[in-house]
Amino acid sequence: MERESYKMIDTAPASHVYTGGLLCNLQHPGSDLTPDYICGELMWDGAMHTLNWYHWNGSGWIRTILSDDSGIAVGMAAADVTGNGKADVVSADWPLGPQAGSEGHVYWFEQPGNPFEDTWQRHVLATGWGKAHDLHVGDIAGLGRSDVLVRLKDGRMSWFTMPEDPRNPWSERLVTEAHPGDGTALYDVTGSGRLDIVTGSGFFENVDGAGKAWRFHPFQAAQDLGLDPETRVAAGDCLGDGSVTVIIAESEVLTHARLVALHSADGGKTWDTRILIDDARDLGALHSLQFLDADNDERPDIFTAEMELYREDTGILRKPTWKLLLNRGDLEFEEHTVLDANLGAHMGFGGRISRSDDTDFVAKNWQANSGNACGGCNHVVHVTGWRRKP
Repeated sequence: MERESYKMIDTAPASHVYTGGLLCNLQHPGSDLTPDYICGELMWDGAMHTLNWYHWNGSGWIRTILSDDSGIAVGMAAADVTGNGKADVVSADWPLGPQAGSEGHVYWFEQPGNPFEDTWQRHVLATGWGKAHDLHVGDIAGLGRSDVLVRLKDGRMSWFTMPEDPRNPWSERLVTEAHPGDGTALYDVTGSGRLDIVTGSGFFENVDGAGKAWRFHPFQAAQDLGLDPETRVAAGDCLGDGSVTVIIAESEVLTHARLVALHSADGGKTWDTRILIDDARDLGALHSLQFLDADNDERPDIFTAEMELYREDTGILRKPTWKLLLNRGDLEFEEHTVLDANLGAHMGFGGRISRSDDTDFVAKNWQANSGNACGGCNHVVHVTGWRRKP
């Protein structure tokens, strides 16, 4: 596999931080194309905080500022909240500077008629959620609606149901008062037809199917392996037989990060474990994780990537790489390096962007390392035209 070319979409001074990260299609949410990448950009003193939208127009990237009123946290999602067939953006606060310590919010940003020129109106979905690390949208109640799951790092987790007028505050349902770490996915683990909540340490079973009663089932492997509680999590059917595979990436450890697959053929009662990237590889902070069909064989592949080493007083040498693990069946994966250019990735994703028959990858770093390949600056990067060679 040849390593593909890349280009910078945007850069920012080292004093800035890129937060969040979402690849989607805002204009046509049902399409297989994903031309829109969204992330936050802020400064530690709160002097600036924007929600950036990068749109691929067929030949290049257009940057639009969706909001300059919110310090964006890690988790974000796209959903058609208004029911007009276009996607709105859901995200949470990260109060910094003068706002530090204040009560945070979950917002949704309403897509206007002309999204490139008109104002994206910000609506408060919920309060009390400063620095929400994980945020996902799914039909948790089984009513055909876009419910929103929010999780604080090392804190509480709740989901919110949409009122008749989504511009009013949404109703909260508590899942748990506190849960260690972060890393969350929505998936039907038990095979009941309802969404459960998967974390790096276990899953919460949606007992009544309406999201009102939850039962936690720990992953014994997470305990046996001593997995770090700060993770990225993905869940899906890797074998195509209705079974469940959960992928867990250690997302914050600076060295010896692991990528682990857990597989269950009995609705989450028992799990087999497979180490896809072991600690001897000495990768660091795998803070990007996604299932996608990168080679068009109708099997879910895995994208993961190392975060830039932002703490430089450690003596650790790190040149981050982006990895693609192609699904070869029976939980066997063929590993390829998508990018090896000393550019870190945080909340990066793959999708059909520049061409419908190729897979591209987009990611930004979180905080710049002074020795990176962008001259020590922050960066948003587009890897173009990945295609498995015959």
